[in-house]
Order: sequence, then C-alpha cells, then structure tokens
Amino acid sequence: MMRGIVYLLLLCATLCSGAQTDRAPKRMAFSGYCGGMMFNTGYVLSREFSLYNSNGTMNQRMRQQGVPFGLGGTIRIGFGRHLRIGGEGYVTTLHQRKTKGFNTVGWGGLLADCRWTKNKWTFFVGGTLGGGSVKNLILTETSTTDYVFEDGSAAYRKYGLMCVAPFLGFEYALHERIHLIVKTDYLYSLSNTPADFTTGPRLYLGILFCHWK
Repeated sequence: MMRGIVYLLLLCATLCSGAQTDRAPKRMAFSGYCGGMMFNTGYVLSREFSLYNSNGTMNQRMRQQGVPFGLGGTIRIGFGRHLRIGGEGYVTTLHQRKTKGFNTVGWGGLLADCRWTKNKWTFFVGGTLGGGSVKNLILTETSTTDYVFEDGSAAYRKYGLMCVAPFLGFEYALHERIHLIVKTDYLYSLSNTPADFTTGPRLYLGILFCHWK
C-alpha cells in the first residue's frame, strides 16, 4: 500500500511539475487549501454470487445492483499552481427493495490531484489510495412478527478492503472562498474481495470552502 501511495504522489507531482510555468524555486510552494462535503450517487453492481442454507445447500443466486446514496468529505492542500495533496472519505449505501437489505461501502485515504484553473473554472484529475469496509445484509424472507429469529432468513457479512479510486471533475467559483464541485470516480478493490462487493461509476456534488493564494 505504501508503494502505491508513493507511485500516486510521484505521478501527480510529475504531471503538475510539467504543467508549471513559474520559476523553479516557486514550483512546490504552499498555495492554499480547500475542504468541504459532497453528496454521492451513481450506479453500482456486484458479481453474481450464491446464497446457502444452514445445511450447506444452495438457496439462490443473485446479483446486487442499483443506485446508491451517500455522503463524505475532502480536504486538499495546494503546492505550486497545480499539485494538491490531501485526503477524503465517503460512505455510500445501496438499499435492495426485493430483499429489504442493504450494501454499505465506506472508504477513504490519501489523494493527489493536478488542477488547472481558468477564470472561475478549475478542472482536475487524480486518484485516492486507501482502504475501507463493506457491510452487506440480505433478507431472504420477511417475518410478520417483530423480533423473531428465523434460521436461514438473513445473511450478513462484513469485511475490509484496500482500494484505489481514480477521479476527474471540475469546480466553479461561486465566490472566491466558495466553490461548487462536481466529480466522478470508479472504486477499484485491490484486495481479494467477495463477489458481493458492489462498484461502479459514482457522481459527486458538493461545496468546497477555499483559501487559495
């Protein structure tokens, strides 16, 4: 994981350094910071997987897919005109209407991106490398009586993962200190995750509070 973080930082530093037009001593000078919250949605799906009864026989095969919703936040510190380094973290939940269950993915880590600003617009590309966890609840039957445990009616799994999320997007300056941000990413698992891991393109919309020099 540390090797991946170093590679990510070196890649963004190389891109940003090549785009830099200032004199060399100012290339990596501190240039400010920003941070804020973002709402996320998109479309995610898992691979097909099997559900088993307590006696080991297969109950059914299924695939989880749909539109998730979640929240998260980010902070970025600028170096020079283009490079930003920081962190971000999000939680997104996919609710399943058929099974009345849910699949929740929470992740976060270290990010690096390269930005280009033109008037009120800022375009950026980068990636986040880190880890997270998955909680998956599947209800195969629904009880008409509250607080009654029925064998074989529910399946629950929780596991961790290492992940990387390349992203791109843009910001629009509503005010010098307030930016609207829109971005999209795709979460890739670097771990040997089970087939019920859901991923896909996600869209983020939020507000950043900025203090750039």
